[in-house]
Amino acid sequence: MSLRIEHLPTGRLPLSSTRALVALCDAAFDEDSTAYFRDIGPGEHLLGWDNEVLATHLMWVPRTLVV
Repeated sequence: MSLRIEHLPTGRLPLSSTRALVALCDAAFDEDSTAYFRDIGPGEHLLGWDNEVLATHLMWVPRTLVV
């Protein structure tokens, strides 16, 4: 396996990548994750591609802590 890592903010994710990451999360968690990505808001994504197949995904989002 040759893994290529791509770093993109949510606003720059191509539709094809968004579809691939939703499909990956749907398979991993055995549920529809479309609403999750719609509701979580913008963030940063690391996409791990094995050739043209999305093999892994990581996302972080900014949050404000109010004490």
